[in-house]
Amino acid sequence: MGQDAQNEVVQNGRRYIVITRNYQITADKPGSITLHGAKFSGSVIKGSRGFGSTLTMPVDKTAKNIELTVKAKPANYQGLWLPTPDLQLQQTWQPTFNDNTEVDAKVGEPITRTLTLRIKNIAQSSMPNISLTYPNTVRSYNEKPEYSESNGYTIMTLKQVIIPRETGKVVLPEIAINWWNTQTEKEQVTKVTGLTLDVTADPNASATIVPPALTTLEAAQTSPKADSHLPAIQNGVMHSGYWPWATAVFALLWLITLILLIKARKAQSNTNTMSIQTTVNTDIDKALQQALAERDAIKVQTYFKQWKQQQQTKLATNPELASELDNALAEIMASTYSQDRQQWDDKRFQQLLKQVAQLKVTSSQYSALSGLDPK
Repeated sequence: MGQDAQNEVVQNGRRYIVITRNYQITADKPGSITLHGAKFSGSVIKGSRGFGSTLTMPVDKTAKNIELTVKAKPANYQGLWLPTPDLQLQQTWQPTFNDNTEVDAKVGEPITRTLTLRIKNIAQSSMPNISLTYPNTVRSYNEKPEYSESNGYTIMTLKQVIIPRETGKVVLPEIAINWWNTQTEKEQVTKVTGLTLDVTADPNASATIVPPALTTLEAAQTSPKADSHLPAIQNGVMHSGYWPWATAVFALLWLITLILLIKARKAQSNTNTMSIQTTVNTDIDKALQQALAERDAIKVQTYFKQWKQQQQTKLATNPELASELDNALAEIMASTYSQDRQQWDDKRFQQLLKQVAQLKVTSSQYSALSGLDPK
Protein backbone atom coordinates (compact mmCIF):
# COMPACT_ATOMS: atom_id res chain seq x y z
CA MET A 1 0.00 0.00 0.00
CA GLY A 2 1.55 3.28 -1.12
CA GLN A 3 5.29 3.79 -1.37
CA ASP A 4 8.01 2.28 0.80
CA ALA A 5 9.01 4.24 3.87
CA GLN A 6 12.75 4.55 4.60
CA ASN A 7 14.53 5.85 7.68
CA GLU A 8 17.74 5.36 9.66
CA VAL A 9 18.24 3.99 13.19
CA VAL A 10 21.30 3.43 15.37
CA GLN A 11 21.59 0.25 17.44
CA ASN A 12 24.65 -0.73 19.48
CA GLY A 13 26.63 2.02 17.83
CA ARG A 14 25.85 0.88 14.32
CA ARG A 15 23.71 2.71 11.77
CA TYR A 16 21.00 0.82 9.95
CA ILE A 17 18.63 1.68 7.13
CA VAL A 18 15.07 0.56 7.81
CA ILE A 19 12.69 -0.03 4.90
CA THR A 20 8.99 -0.45 5.70
CA ARG A 21 6.52 -1.81 3.15
CA ASN A 22 2.81 -2.24 3.88
CA TYR A 23 0.58 -4.90 2.32
CA GLN A 24 -3.18 -5.15 2.41
CA ILE A 25 -4.58 -8.68 2.56
CA THR A 26 -8.26 -9.54 2.20
CA ALA A 27 -9.62 -12.99 2.98
CA ASP A 28 -12.15 -14.42 0.54
CA LYS A 29 -13.40 -17.33 2.69
CA PRO A 30 -13.69 -18.16 6.40
CA GLY A 31 -11.39 -20.52 8.31
CA SER A 32 -7.78 -20.67 9.51
CA ILE A 33 -5.07 -19.13 7.38
CA THR A 34 -1.31 -18.84 7.71
CA LEU A 35 0.45 -15.72 6.47
CA HIS A 36 3.97 -16.82 5.73
CA GLY A 37 6.70 -14.45 6.83
CA ALA A 38 8.53 -12.38 4.27
CA LYS A 39 11.91 -13.67 3.17
CA PHE A 40 15.05 -11.63 2.49
CA SER A 41 18.05 -12.93 0.57
CA GLY A 42 21.27 -10.95 0.28
CA SER A 43 24.94 -10.74 1.17
CA VAL A 44 26.91 -9.38 4.10
CA ILE A 45 30.36 -7.94 3.51
CA LYS A 46 32.74 -8.48 6.38
CA GLY A 47 36.24 -7.14 6.81
CA SER A 48 37.96 -3.92 5.78
CA ARG A 49 37.42 -2.73 2.26
CA GLY A 50 40.31 -0.30 2.46
CA PHE A 51 42.97 -3.00 2.79
CA GLY A 52 41.37 -5.46 0.38
CA SER A 53 40.63 -8.13 3.00
CA THR A 54 36.85 -8.56 2.64
CA LEU A 55 34.59 -11.55 2.91
CA THR A 56 31.13 -11.82 1.37
CA MET A 57 28.70 -14.13 3.11
CA PRO A 58 25.20 -15.02 1.91
CA VAL A 59 22.35 -14.19 4.27
CA ASP A 60 18.78 -15.49 4.28
CA LYS A 61 16.30 -14.07 6.75
CA THR A 62 12.64 -15.04 7.17
CA ALA A 63 10.06 -13.28 9.33
CA LYS A 64 7.75 -15.21 11.60
CA ASN A 65 4.50 -16.65 10.25
CA ILE A 66 1.17 -15.17 11.34
CA GLU A 67 -1.80 -17.40 12.12
CA LEU A 68 -5.24 -15.91 11.47
CA THR A 69 -8.79 -17.09 12.05
CA VAL A 70 -11.21 -15.65 9.48
CA LYS A 71 -14.79 -15.45 10.72
CA ALA A 72 -17.76 -16.13 8.47
CA LYS A 73 -20.27 -13.51 7.39
CA PRO A 74 -23.30 -13.50 9.76
CA ALA A 75 -26.22 -15.38 8.22
CA ASN A 76 -28.73 -12.61 8.96
CA TYR A 77 -26.63 -9.78 7.51
CA GLN A 78 -28.33 -7.78 4.74
CA GLY A 79 -26.78 -5.64 2.03
CA LEU A 80 -23.23 -5.22 0.76
CA TRP A 81 -20.68 -6.93 3.01
CA LEU A 82 -18.34 -4.26 4.37
CA PRO A 83 -16.35 -5.49 7.38
CA THR A 84 -14.30 -2.63 8.79
CA PRO A 85 -13.43 -1.09 12.17
CA ASP A 86 -14.66 2.33 10.98
CA LEU A 87 -16.82 3.80 8.21
CA GLN A 88 -17.61 7.51 7.82
CA LEU A 89 -19.98 9.17 5.36
CA GLN A 90 -20.25 12.94 5.00
CA GLN A 91 -21.90 15.32 2.57
CA THR A 92 -21.82 19.01 1.73
CA TRP A 93 -24.14 21.15 -0.39
CA GLN A 94 -23.27 24.08 -2.58
CA PRO A 95 -24.79 26.55 -2.05
CA THR A 96 -24.69 25.94 1.72
CA PHE A 97 -28.08 25.24 3.34
CA ASN A 98 -26.97 25.24 7.03
CA ASP A 99 -28.35 21.75 7.76
CA ASN A 100 -31.87 22.72 6.70
CA THR A 101 -34.01 19.83 5.47
CA GLU A 102 -36.19 22.05 3.25
CA VAL A 103 -34.78 24.91 1.20
CA ASP A 104 -35.79 27.21 -1.63
CA ALA A 105 -34.43 26.64 -5.13
CA LYS A 106 -35.05 27.94 -8.64
CA VAL A 107 -35.59 26.20 -11.94
CA GLY A 108 -32.30 25.85 -13.79
CA GLU A 109 -30.18 26.77 -10.76
CA PRO A 110 -27.52 24.05 -10.22
CA ILE A 111 -26.99 22.46 -6.79
CA THR A 112 -23.78 20.53 -6.05
CA ARG A 113 -23.88 17.58 -3.66
CA THR A 114 -20.45 16.33 -2.54
CA LEU A 115 -20.26 12.93 -0.82
CA THR A 116 -17.15 11.75 1.03
CA LEU A 117 -16.91 8.07 2.06
CA ARG A 118 -14.04 6.98 4.34
CA ILE A 119 -13.55 3.26 5.10
CA LYS A 120 -10.68 1.88 7.16
CA ASN A 121 -8.63 -1.15 6.10
CA ILE A 122 -10.36 -1.74 2.78
CA ALA A 123 -9.02 -1.90 -0.76
CA GLN A 124 -10.13 0.63 -3.35
CA SER A 125 -11.54 -2.22 -5.47
CA SER A 126 -13.86 -3.14 -2.57
CA MET A 127 -15.29 0.36 -2.16
CA PRO A 128 -19.05 0.44 -2.80
CA ASN A 129 -20.61 2.33 -5.68
CA ILE A 130 -23.00 5.08 -4.60
CA SER A 131 -26.01 5.12 -6.89
CA LEU A 132 -29.05 7.33 -6.31
CA THR A 133 -32.35 7.58 -8.15
CA TYR A 134 -33.56 11.17 -8.41
CA PRO A 135 -37.07 12.24 -9.48
CA ASN A 136 -37.75 13.14 -13.10
CA THR A 137 -38.26 16.77 -12.12
CA VAL A 138 -34.47 17.23 -11.84
CA ARG A 139 -31.44 16.44 -13.95
CA SER A 140 -28.48 14.89 -12.18
CA TYR A 141 -24.90 14.44 -13.34
CA ASN A 142 -22.23 12.43 -11.50
CA GLU A 143 -18.59 13.31 -11.77
CA LYS A 144 -16.06 10.49 -11.83
CA PRO A 145 -15.24 9.42 -8.23
CA GLU A 146 -11.84 10.44 -6.86
CA TYR A 147 -9.89 8.11 -4.56
CA SER A 148 -7.16 8.74 -2.04
CA GLU A 149 -5.60 7.12 1.05
CA SER A 150 -4.83 8.56 4.47
CA ASN A 151 -3.95 6.90 7.81
CA GLY A 152 -5.25 3.50 6.77
CA TYR A 153 -8.47 4.87 5.27
CA THR A 154 -9.50 4.58 1.64
CA ILE A 155 -11.37 7.75 0.74
CA MET A 156 -13.84 8.16 -2.12
CA THR A 157 -15.16 11.62 -3.09
CA LEU A 158 -18.14 11.89 -5.40
CA LYS A 159 -19.68 15.10 -6.73
CA GLN A 160 -23.20 15.29 -8.13
CA VAL A 161 -24.71 18.26 -9.95
CA ILE A 162 -28.50 18.50 -9.57
CA ILE A 163 -30.53 20.92 -11.71
CA PRO A 164 -34.28 21.39 -11.03
CA ARG A 165 -36.38 21.27 -14.20
CA GLU A 166 -39.86 22.06 -12.87
CA THR A 167 -41.48 24.07 -10.11
CA GLY A 168 -42.91 22.42 -6.99
CA LYS A 169 -41.67 20.18 -4.19
CA VAL A 170 -38.69 17.96 -5.05
CA VAL A 171 -37.32 15.37 -2.59
CA LEU A 172 -33.64 14.48 -2.94
CA PRO A 173 -33.17 11.08 -1.25
CA GLU A 174 -30.99 10.25 1.72
CA ILE A 175 -28.04 7.85 1.48
CA ALA A 176 -27.65 4.87 3.84
CA ILE A 177 -24.77 2.34 3.87
CA ASN A 178 -24.88 -0.93 5.81
CA TRP A 179 -21.57 -2.21 7.19
CA TRP A 180 -20.19 -4.62 9.77
CA ASN A 181 -18.26 -3.17 12.69
CA THR A 182 -15.39 -5.59 13.31
CA GLN A 183 -14.70 -4.07 16.72
CA THR A 184 -18.19 -4.34 18.18
CA GLU A 185 -19.16 -7.40 16.08
CA LYS A 186 -22.42 -5.66 15.16
CA GLU A 187 -24.14 -4.43 12.04
CA GLN A 188 -24.31 -0.65 11.65
CA VAL A 189 -25.96 1.81 9.29
CA THR A 190 -24.36 5.12 8.43
CA LYS A 191 -26.49 7.65 6.59
CA VAL A 192 -26.71 11.26 5.47
CA THR A 193 -30.03 13.06 5.20
CA GLY A 194 -31.73 14.06 1.99
CA LEU A 195 -33.11 17.45 1.07
CA THR A 196 -36.51 18.82 0.06
CA LEU A 197 -36.43 21.59 -2.53
CA ASP A 198 -39.22 24.13 -2.90
CA VAL A 199 -38.57 24.98 -6.56
CA THR A 200 -39.89 28.21 -8.02
CA ALA A 201 -39.41 29.88 -11.39
CA ASP A 202 -36.41 32.16 -11.71
CA PRO A 203 -37.65 35.67 -12.54
CA ASN A 204 -34.16 36.59 -13.75
CA ALA A 205 -33.78 33.60 -16.03
CA SER A 206 -34.27 35.82 -19.05
CA ALA A 207 -34.77 39.50 -19.66
CA THR A 208 -38.38 40.53 -19.97
CA ILE A 209 -39.07 42.87 -22.84
CA VAL A 210 -41.75 45.41 -22.02
CA PRO A 211 -43.27 47.00 -25.13
CA PRO A 212 -43.68 50.76 -25.17
CA ALA A 213 -46.93 51.91 -23.64
CA LEU A 214 -49.72 52.39 -26.09
CA THR A 215 -50.75 55.98 -26.63
CA THR A 216 -54.49 56.46 -26.35
CA LEU A 217 -55.75 58.29 -29.37
CA GLU A 218 -58.94 60.18 -28.62
CA ALA A 219 -61.03 61.34 -31.53
CA ALA A 220 -62.11 64.91 -31.09
CA GLN A 221 -65.75 65.35 -31.76
CA THR A 222 -66.16 68.53 -33.74
CA SER A 223 -69.50 70.33 -34.01
CA PRO A 224 -70.05 72.72 -36.91
CA LYS A 225 -70.58 76.23 -35.89
CA ALA A 226 -74.03 77.70 -36.40
CA ASP A 227 -74.30 79.32 -39.80
CA SER A 228 -76.04 82.67 -40.05
CA HIS A 229 -77.46 81.79 -43.46
CA LEU A 230 -80.53 79.57 -43.78
CA PRO A 231 -80.56 76.86 -46.43
CA ALA A 232 -81.83 78.14 -49.80
CA ILE A 233 -84.75 76.68 -51.74
CA GLN A 234 -84.02 76.40 -55.44
CA ASN A 235 -86.27 74.78 -58.05
CA GLY A 236 -88.39 73.18 -55.35
CA VAL A 237 -85.30 71.30 -53.88
CA MET A 238 -83.95 72.05 -50.49
CA HIS A 239 -80.14 72.61 -50.58
CA SER A 240 -77.86 72.77 -47.52
CA GLY A 241 -75.32 74.97 -49.16
CA TYR A 242 -71.49 74.30 -48.92
CA TRP A 243 -71.37 73.00 -45.30
CA PRO A 244 -71.94 69.21 -45.98
CA TRP A 245 -69.00 69.25 -48.41
CA ALA A 246 -66.77 70.99 -45.92
CA THR A 247 -67.72 68.48 -43.22
CA ALA A 248 -66.94 65.52 -45.52
CA VAL A 249 -63.53 66.96 -46.44
CA PHE A 250 -62.72 67.59 -42.77
CA ALA A 251 -63.71 64.02 -41.78
CA LEU A 252 -61.60 62.58 -44.60
CA LEU A 253 -58.56 64.62 -43.58
CA TRP A 254 -59.04 63.58 -39.93
CA LEU A 255 -59.24 59.89 -40.92
CA ILE A 256 -56.06 60.16 -43.03
CA THR A 257 -54.26 61.88 -40.13
CA LEU A 258 -55.37 59.13 -37.72
CA ILE A 259 -54.12 56.36 -40.04
CA LEU A 260 -50.76 58.07 -40.50
CA LEU A 261 -50.41 58.57 -36.76
CA ILE A 262 -51.14 54.88 -36.05
CA LYS A 263 -48.62 53.78 -38.67
CA ALA A 264 -46.00 56.11 -37.22
CA ARG A 265 -46.61 54.72 -33.71
CA LYS A 266 -46.43 51.18 -35.05
CA ALA A 267 -43.15 51.81 -36.84
CA GLN A 268 -41.66 53.41 -33.73
CA SER A 269 -42.85 50.49 -31.58
CA ASN A 270 -41.31 47.98 -34.00
CA THR A 271 -38.03 49.87 -33.95
CA ASN A 272 -37.90 50.17 -30.15
CA THR A 273 -38.97 46.58 -29.52
CA MET A 274 -36.55 45.14 -32.07
CA SER A 275 -33.78 47.31 -30.63
CA ILE A 276 -34.44 46.01 -27.11
CA GLN A 277 -34.74 42.46 -28.42
CA THR A 278 -31.44 42.75 -30.31
CA THR A 279 -29.62 44.17 -27.26
CA VAL A 280 -30.90 41.44 -24.94
CA ASN A 281 -30.15 38.69 -27.44
CA THR A 282 -26.63 40.05 -27.94
CA ASP A 283 -25.94 39.98 -24.19
CA ILE A 284 -27.23 36.42 -23.84
CA ASP A 285 -25.27 35.33 -26.93
CA LYS A 286 -22.06 36.75 -25.48
CA ALA A 287 -22.64 35.06 -22.11
CA LEU A 288 -23.37 31.72 -23.80
CA GLN A 289 -20.27 31.93 -26.01
CA GLN A 290 -18.14 32.89 -22.99
CA ALA A 291 -19.42 29.85 -21.08
CA LEU A 292 -18.58 27.62 -24.06
CA ALA A 293 -15.10 29.11 -24.25
CA GLU A 294 -14.58 28.48 -20.51
CA ARG A 295 -15.80 24.86 -20.91
CA ASP A 296 -18.21 25.48 -18.01
CA ALA A 297 -21.10 23.08 -18.63
CA ILE A 298 -23.29 24.49 -15.85
CA LYS A 299 -23.04 28.04 -17.21
CA VAL A 300 -23.69 26.73 -20.72
CA GLN A 301 -26.88 25.04 -19.52
CA THR A 302 -28.04 28.15 -17.63
CA TYR A 303 -27.37 30.65 -20.42
CA PHE A 304 -28.76 28.31 -23.07
CA LYS A 305 -32.07 28.25 -21.24
CA GLN A 306 -32.19 32.07 -21.27
CA TRP A 307 -31.10 32.18 -24.91
CA LYS A 308 -33.77 29.66 -25.87
CA GLN A 309 -36.49 31.77 -24.27
CA GLN A 310 -35.29 34.79 -26.26
CA GLN A 311 -35.41 32.74 -29.48
CA GLN A 312 -38.90 31.30 -28.98
CA THR A 313 -40.28 33.03 -32.08
CA LYS A 314 -37.58 31.62 -34.34
CA LEU A 315 -37.55 28.15 -32.78
CA ALA A 316 -41.34 27.93 -33.14
CA THR A 317 -40.83 27.92 -36.91
CA ASN A 318 -38.48 24.92 -36.72
CA PRO A 319 -39.32 22.49 -33.86
CA GLU A 320 -36.87 19.88 -35.18
CA LEU A 321 -33.98 22.33 -34.86
CA ALA A 322 -35.06 23.14 -31.29
CA SER A 323 -35.08 19.42 -30.44
CA GLU A 324 -31.59 18.96 -31.94
CA LEU A 325 -30.31 21.82 -29.77
CA ASP A 326 -31.70 20.16 -26.63
CA ASN A 327 -30.05 16.87 -27.58
CA ALA A 328 -26.72 18.59 -28.27
CA LEU A 329 -26.82 20.25 -24.84
CA ALA A 330 -27.66 16.90 -23.21
CA GLU A 331 -24.57 15.39 -24.88
CA ILE A 332 -22.38 18.17 -23.46
CA MET A 333 -23.73 17.67 -19.94
CA ALA A 334 -23.44 13.88 -20.19
CA SER A 335 -19.84 14.11 -21.40
CA THR A 336 -18.98 16.39 -18.50
CA TYR A 337 -20.68 14.53 -15.66
CA SER A 338 -20.94 10.92 -16.82
CA GLN A 339 -19.09 8.07 -15.14
CA ASP A 340 -16.48 7.99 -17.93
CA ARG A 341 -15.99 11.74 -18.01
CA GLN A 342 -14.78 12.96 -21.39
CA GLN A 343 -13.74 16.24 -22.97
CA TRP A 344 -16.83 17.48 -24.77
CA ASP A 345 -16.95 18.87 -28.28
CA ASP A 346 -19.20 21.87 -28.93
CA LYS A 347 -18.88 21.94 -32.76
CA ARG A 348 -22.34 20.48 -33.37
CA PHE A 349 -23.84 22.77 -30.73
CA GLN A 350 -22.24 25.84 -32.36
CA GLN A 351 -23.48 24.81 -35.81
CA LEU A 352 -27.03 24.54 -34.53
CA LEU A 353 -26.79 27.98 -32.90
CA LYS A 354 -25.71 29.45 -36.25
CA GLN A 355 -28.67 27.79 -37.98
CA VAL A 356 -31.04 29.48 -35.55
CA ALA A 357 -29.35 32.84 -36.16
CA GLN A 358 -29.99 32.42 -39.91
CA LEU A 359 -33.73 31.90 -39.46
CA LYS A 360 -35.77 34.83 -40.75
CA VAL A 361 -38.55 36.41 -38.69
CA THR A 362 -40.82 39.16 -40.02
CA SER A 363 -40.89 42.45 -38.16
CA SER A 364 -44.59 42.02 -37.40
CA GLN A 365 -43.70 39.21 -35.01
CA TYR A 366 -41.80 41.70 -32.87
CA SER A 367 -44.46 44.43 -32.99
CA ALA A 368 -46.22 45.33 -29.81
CA LEU A 369 -48.94 47.16 -31.84
CA SER A 370 -49.66 44.54 -34.48
CA GLY A 371 -53.21 44.29 -33.22
CA LEU A 372 -53.82 47.92 -34.22
CA ASP A 373 -52.91 47.43 -37.88
CA PRO A 374 -55.63 49.33 -39.79
CA LYS A 375 -55.42 46.78 -42.58
